[in-house]
Amino acid sequence: MKNLFFIAIFAIVFSGCFYQKSGIVLNPYINNKNLNSHQNYKEISFIKYVVDNRRDKKAVFLNGDNLNKDIFLESDLEIWFKDALIKELKSNDIIYNLEKLSIGLTINKFHINITPDEDKNLNAIGEIFVEIKKNSVTTTKRILKNIIELADAKDVLNLKLILEDLAKNLVKQVVENIK
Repeated sequence: MKNLFFIAIFAIVFSGCFYQKSGIVLNPYINNKNLNSHQNYKEISFIKYVVDNRRDKKAVFLNGDNLNKDIFLESDLEIWFKDALIKELKSNDIIYNLEKLSIGLTINKFHINITPDEDKNLNAIGEIFVEIKKNSVTTTKRILKNIIELADAKDVLNLKLILEDLAKNLVKQVVENIK
């Protein structure tokens, strides 16, 4: 009986050593359009701020209303969105008089939600508020994107691809609203 107890304790401790949390790192934003070589972009200084306003900056996976802490975001969304926005603006030849344009982004939502009853129905949700100031007129636009995918919620690669697709779509919508 004593040996069985030690075997059970060993099995519990040993199985706990293999438990891993999964971090998701978003790949850098790549735009398929070619940049014109004659353009000289020293710095895009009219992006005044990018703020991640989410309660938990690492959380990207919800199971119903509960946060799943086993799958988290390792990328800094503020840096990722600023870099992606600069690349998309450059590829669309959007150059304004820098004194007359100011852009700010506030990220409110960026996560995947799964209904507790289903393992395959994933809903990626992104919400960004864009503040655009041209000349002396300031407008704020809400950009909301939902992507519904039938994919395995236990496969971290699926989750990463869905989040990257969500992020890319949000960036493209932001640029469309700036034009």
